[in-house]
Amino acid sequence: NSRMDHLRAAIGLGNFEAITLLLSERKKKWLKYYNFLKNCNWLRIIKPNKDQAINYMAFIVCVENKETREKLTGLLLSAGYDVSQYIKRDSLADKFVNSSADHEEKNCILNFKENKISLPTHQEINETDIKKIIECFKRVNFEANR
Repeated sequence: NSRMDHLRAAIGLGNFEAITLLLSERKKKWLKYYNFLKNCNWLRIIKPNKDQAINYMAFIVCVENKETREKLTGLLLSAGYDVSQYIKRDSLADKFVNSSADHEEKNCILNFKENKISLPTHQEINETDIKKIIECFKRVNFEANR
């Protein structure tokens, strides 16, 4: 018997109703990262193609080189923010290799493990956290432009 009992159905319905609110909050955080980082010349923001849906689970960037990535990751980790690998390289690379993404983006994705950073958008991240994360980017940006 694969029927759901009333308790599990109620929990599922409650979670389903919360999805819209959770996605809205994640989108706001994603857009804050995007608006600050969109003109940063030493990284590339990974966005879904127009034919793909976005769930705002993380804000993903590819940094220009491994040294910059390590410096930024170190700053973020020392500030208390986990920027660990959330997505396996192979699963993401497979999606983009056969997509309409441009050549530069495909190369970035294929080297994903070496130069990517996933910034958190989960519900525990608040406005103060986002400002601290952006400050880490500002420090690296300042050093990159010297």
